[in-house]
Amino acid sequence: KSHEKRRESHEVFARQYLLERAKRLFARITTLEEKIAQLIFYQVEALYDQAQLDEFETLVQKCQIGGVLFSVGNYKRQSYLIEHLQGLSKTPLLIGNDFLHGLSFYFQDVFPLTTLHAKMTEQRYSDLGKAVMVQNRQLGVHFQFDRERMSDGKGIQMEMDERQLRAFRRGIRDARGIVGKERDSSISQPFLRPFFS
Repeated sequence: KSHEKRRESHEVFARQYLLERAKRLFARITTLEEKIAQLIFYQVEALYDQAQLDEFETLVQKCQIGGVLFSVGNYKRQSYLIEHLQGLSKTPLLIGNDFLHGLSFYFQDVFPLTTLHAKMTEQRYSDLGKAVMVQNRQLGVHFQFDRERMSDGKGIQMEMDERQLRAFRRGIRDARGIVGKERDSSISQPFLRPFFS
């Protein structure tokens, strides 16, 4: 029980600290348009595409969007884009990875979806959440999405049950990360829905 109280106390302190920090950052934003823009995220592909980079730069500098969610791309390119876009932003961007993109880095682009699911226990999902969050933190990614249904792009799908999802989320939180829930499958298709809040 004392361990739970210490953890709860840490979480309350962390939430209070983040809330105060958010208030200070939000106070620097003056217009209603800027405040609304901070609620908008843009789905980003970490690819070598100059037209796309120009578009990202405009969204960050002129529109002052609140963050980006990476769904596809190369690790080195994502690292560059995070540093570059953070340098252009008036307010620090919140950076996220969708579920499969975050795991693709961990598995170095060879994501053994069906094999992985067949051999995963709750403890392994928790460990996977920790490992992915540690890697995300090194990259500058603040949050990781989880998904109930995942596809490897070849029609093979895998569903995580609620216990497995809880274990994955617990692993991310144990690594002091933030996990979000992505339910809408159209979000993972940037050509259909690049903006979300």
